[in-house]
Amino acid sequence: MFVSKEDALEKEYSEVTYTANGESSVRDLSYNNNTRGYGYSTSLAYVEPLSEKWSLSATLANSLNASNFTSDAFNNGTYDDYFSSVSDYRYSASSGQLLAQYKGKATVHLGGSAEVATNENYSKSYGITQRTGAGENLWNWSPFVRVSYTTKERAFYNLSYSGNSSNLSNSQISTVPNISNPTNISVGNIYLEPVFMSNLSGMYVYTNMKTFSSMQTFFTLSHSANSIVNANWFDENGIQYNVPVNSRKRNFDMYIQHVW
Repeated sequence: MFVSKEDALEKEYSEVTYTANGESSVRDLSYNNNTRGYGYSTSLAYVEPLSEKWSLSATLANSLNASNFTSDAFNNGTYDDYFSSVSDYRYSASSGQLLAQYKGKATVHLGGSAEVATNENYSKSYGITQRTGAGENLWNWSPFVRVSYTTKERAFYNLSYSGNSSNLSNSQISTVPNISNPTNISVGNIYLEPVFMSNLSGMYVYTNMKTFSSMQTFFTLSHSANSIVNANWFDENGIQYNVPVNSRKRNFDMYIQHVW
C-alpha cells in the first residue's frame, strides 16, 4: 500500500514570436499544483499436494493505482478557470492463476492466468471535460510454462513463457499540456489503453568444475499488443506537438547474450 502527496508552486512566463507572420504572444501565469496518489497490491495463494511429484496451486491478486492532479491557474491573483486543469486516473486489476507443478529430474510448471482491468480517466483543461473507461473491462489471458533441468554434467536449462499487462503513468494520460518548452509541447492521451506483454525466455548455463570455467547463454523474445508510440506533428508556426497513442502494429523484440 502506498500514499503520495506533492504540492508545488509554478510560475509561467513565455513570449513566443512566430517567424511566419511576425506576431508574438505573451503568457504570464502562476499555478498552484497539487498531486495526490494512493494504491495497493495484494495476493492470496493456496498449494495442494497431489502426489509425491505433483502439486496444484491457485493464486488470486488484486491491485489499485489511483492519482489526482489539480493545477489552479492565477492571472494577477485572480483565478483563471480556462488555464486551470484537473486530471483523475484510476487503474485497478484483478487476476487469477492456476498452476500445476512437477518435480522430478526436471521441474515443470504448467498453467495459465486471466486478468480483468479497469482504466478510468477524467480530465478538464482549457474548458473541455473528458471522461473515458467508466464501466469498461479490459480482459487479458495467457498460458504459463516453465521447464528447468540440470544434467549430471552440471548443465542447467530453463525455458519459460508468461504474459502480463502494465498500467499507465499519469503523464501519459494527463491532458494538461507540458509547455516547459514552448516550441515542443507534449500532452497525454485520455483514450490510451494498457499494454499487454508476452515474454518467452530461455537460459543455458554450463559449469566445468575441472577448469572452474562456465558458459552462459540467455535469450528473451517479447511481444506487445497495444504498444505505445508518440504521434508528432508541426503547426504552421513550426511548433512541435507530441501525443502518446496505441499502435495498431504488434511489436516484437529479441535479446540474446552469450558469455564464455
